[in-house]
Amino acid sequence: MSLQSITEYLDDMKVARRRAKDYESVDYTKLQHVDNGSFVDEQFVLPAQNIPWKAIILASLLLVVGSLLLIFGILGEIKSVKYCVSPWLLNLIVSGILVR
Repeated sequence: MSLQSITEYLDDMKVARRRAKDYESVDYTKLQHVDNGSFVDEQFVLPAQNIPWKAIILASLLLVVGSLLLIFGILGEIKSVKYCVSPWLLNLIVSGILVR
């Protein structure tokens, strides 16, 4: 055995002892083994799943707001093409794309 392998072994032992000290305060009782050979029907019944209403409402709200921002931005852009391109219309379009 080389000196390096011995030091690695000792380091592993220190880690193992340190890990064992972390669990000394845990009360452990062994579970009783009960095997009656049958299954309970309730263990195969899926629990009812809740519908995430908050997420659905938030997604719908963001869709509507993004669509409105896009519509107002594009219609305002079409209306002001012959005059000048205003930066707030571009901001509406960009925010509509980001929100949607």
